[in-house]
Parts: sequence; C-alpha cells; structure tokens
Amino acid sequence: LARLLGRGLDAGARALGAIGVARSRGRRLVSIPAFDDRADLVWQSVGARWPVIVRRDRAWLAWRWDACPDRRGARAFYMERRGEVVGWVVLRTGEERGLRAGYVVDLLCAPEELQSLLALSVDTLSKQDVDAVYCLLRAPGVEPAFLANGFFRRESGFAMMTYSAPTVDVATRALLGDPGQWFVTSGDSDLDRRRDDTVYA
Repeated sequence: LARLLGRGLDAGARALGAIGVARSRGRRLVSIPAFDDRADLVWQSVGARWPVIVRRDRAWLAWRWDACPDRRGARAFYMERRGEVVGWVVLRTGEERGLRAGYVVDLLCAPEELQSLLALSVDTLSKQDVDAVYCLLRAPGVEPAFLANGFFRRESGFAMMTYSAPTVDVATRALLGDPGQWFVTSGDSDLDRRRDDTVYA
C-alpha cells in the first residue's frame, strides 16, 4: 500500500493553494458526533465510482467508527458542498517517530472531490499543531489529488493479498486480483490499533 507524507515548504505551499481552491468551490468540513442517513446517500452516489471497495454505508460506519470502543481520538466529519454532503473523513492525531502527527484514517467521496477532501483534512489537522500528516490509501487515480496537497509517496511495507473462491467468474477474479483497482484505507484494517511489541515500516 502507498503511504503518503506531507512535508516541506513547497509541499506546504501546494497544500495552502488546494485549501483555497476547496473553499472557493464551496466545500467545508463539518464535525459530526455520529454518522446518519446522509452517509448512505454518499455511499449510494459514489460507491460504484471505485472498482473494488468495501461497503461503506451507515451500518458499516456505525460498526467501524460510531460503536468503536477505542477510537483513539478519531473524529468524523462530513464534507459539504454548498450545504450538500458529498463525502466524509475520519481524522485523528498521535505520534509518529517523535513527531506530532495527523492521520487521515478513513474517507469516502467521488474521485473528483478527493483533492478538496484532502485539502480540508490537512487544514483541520494543521490547526492542531501537527508536524506531519499521514494517509494510508490505495485507490486508482488518486495520486494527483495527493500531490496537489503537498503529500509525498512512501512505500508502507505492507503486502496486500486477496483470495477468490473457485466459484468466482474469471473476470471478477481478475479484477479482485489487481491491487491497483482496490480502494483501501487504514480504516479497512486494525493498523490504527498499534501493538507495543510490533515494529512498523
């Protein structure tokens, strides 16, 4: 999986520009205490835009985030476009190699909204005095949105493996077997629940 680290003066300038663009296009993040029916509307409108993706409807989000017994400070936000919810993101802060770090833990939006969602996420985390922002995401065609926000690509060291049952048709098996078609975030795993005796890449 690709891990992307935002750093450097040039990167910061790009991020500030992306934030300005997002705001000029009427986007903003709104903190929410829990996901509601609007999460289903986002899933219904954009889920099919990503070739391979785990279901991210309200029921899944309620299990993964709202009912999570240890969210480690993670906070959920809707992204509104002139009052209409067009995406969501889960953010948290922590420590990474001695730095105060911000994490974009999970998200969903249409491909064309990703640049704005990342920009507003970076802006929100920056207001919490983080030194760096991390996002673990693999999805087709997302690199320009990250570069526009001052991120740098870094290999995570995590391997991705898939299994398809023999009953799955050839075309579907080929799609599932291509990591480049998957939409995967750290929210799809338990990587945010670190073990003290585990060494991370």
